[in-house]
Amino acid sequence: MARIGYARVSTTDGKQTTDSQNRALRQTGVDRIFEDHVSGSTDPGSREGWKRLLDFARPGEDVIVVYRIDRVARSLRRLLETLDELQRRELDFESVSESLDSSTATGRLMIGLLGSVAEFERSLITERVQAGLAAARERNGGVHPGGRPRSLSQDQIDIAIARRKRNEPMTTIARDLKVSRATLYRALGS
Repeated sequence: MARIGYARVSTTDGKQTTDSQNRALRQTGVDRIFEDHVSGSTDPGSREGWKRLLDFARPGEDVIVVYRIDRVARSLRRLLETLDELQRRELDFESVSESLDSSTATGRLMIGLLGSVAEFERSLITERVQAGLAAARERNGGVHPGGRPRSLSQDQIDIAIARRKRNEPMTTIARDLKVSRATLYRALGS
């Protein structure tokens, strides 16, 4: 029986690495580790590292080991689908941080419970963010609070409209306002 590790981080920019996950996996006796550098919301079946891991694993013999269950999936539905696939392939699953082992009834129960709690926590975060954005919009008179600031103030737009009515060229107006012609056209709705 081989212990096969899986590590995942969300970015490829070098700020996040799988080093700490790999150390923890090796301490549990993992021989080989497969990695992905993609978002946890990505379906495990479309991740290259996960696909290579499944191709490498031997049915009825190997155990898939992760540092935490959220390395596999961030939603309960995806986690359960993934665990069902592992079961169909006759592969056991372990999570180091949560001390979970899918080869036991208790482990399967705990995996489901922890997945539910993680999904609930993400839902609460989403609700809080949406409530905060709604409150900010209300404070700003219905204007979306985030994003890039406008290139032109309303006063500058009014000046541009007045100059256009005098048939001044858009290139001249844009140069004087220190914006591109495209920005000026968008601001004027032309």
